Amino acid sequence: MACFSSICAAVVLGMFLRYAMLEQRTRDVWRRTELRPLVPPEGYRENQLPTFRELVVREQAPLVVRFAAASAQLFGITFVPGLLFALVGVMFYGVGLLGIPGLIVALSQFPVATALLRRTPDAAVRARKLARLSTGLNMVILLGGGAVLVPLVAGECISGTNAAAAMDLVPTLLPLIGWACLSLAQAALLRAAADAVESDLRVA
Repeated sequence: MACFSSICAAVVLGMFLRYAMLEQRTRDVWRRTELRPLVPPEGYRENQLPTFRELVVREQAPLVVRFAAASAQLFGITFVPGLLFALVGVMFYGVGLLGIPGLIVALSQFPVATALLRRTPDAAVRARKLARLSTGLNMVILLGGGAVLVPLVAGECISGTNAAAAMDLVPTLLPLIGWACLSLAQAALLRAAADAVESDLRVA
C-alpha cells in the first residue's frame, strides 16, 4: 500500500513538473506590452515631444487558463487507473467497456492543457469540446448514482436480508458522485479558459 501511494505521489509530482515547465516555456505567447508616455516631473515644455517606454502589462497566461491547464493535467492522470479498471472489467461480463467514455475524456485532457497554454488557434474549440463530453458523461454518472443512492438512503428499496447488501453500495457510490461533481466543476473551468483564450486571440 505504501509503495502504491509513493507511485501515485510520484506520478502527480511528475505531471505538475511537466505543467510548470510547459507554462514557463509558453509565457512569451501570453506576454503583452504597452507603450506609455513618460511625463517629466515638471511637465512637458512647449513644443516638447513626449517620450514613451515599453511597459510589461502581462507576463503569463491568465489565472483561469493556468488553473484549467493544471486541472487538465491532474484529471488526465486518471487515464491509468481507468485503463486498469476497463481491462479488468472486460473479464467480468464486459463491464469494463462502460469505462471507455471516461478513458476518452481522461486521455483528451493532456493535449487540451498544452493547447490552452500555447494559445493555439483551436485551443478554445478543443477545450469546449472536451467540456461538453465531460459534462455529458458526468451528468449520466451523477443522475444514475443519485437515482440509486437516494432510495437506498431513504430506505425505500431496503428490506429484510437485502438491507446490508444494499447499504454496502453507499460507500462505493458516494466517491463516484463526488468525482462526478469535481469533473463538472473542471468542465466549467475549461469553458471559462476557452473564453479567455478566444478573447485574447481577438485582441492579439
